[in-house]
Amino acid sequence: MATFYHELNEARTDADVEDAIHTGNNSYLGWVSPQGDEVGDYPVTEAGALGNVGYAFGYAPLTYGQGTVPIQLLYSNAVHGPEDPTA
Repeated sequence: MATFYHELNEARTDADVEDAIHTGNNSYLGWVSPQGDEVGDYPVTEAGALGNVGYAFGYAPLTYGQGTVPIQLLYSNAVHGPEDPTA
């Protein structure tokens, strides 16, 4: 499930990948770091460098109140790192 959220977050920020492919212009990609990391990759890369990949993931409660689902946390300018929106 965490992989689904990872890819969903990247799809939200990759406005027009097809235009980037056809033109070779990466400015169409939305948020991509100079190293080529998409918005979902950066927190995982940063967490791995810190030796704590769990730093980039969390759990959100299910809407029916029984259990949780794993989610990927996105980078937040407010906290200068991955932020849990449910906290």
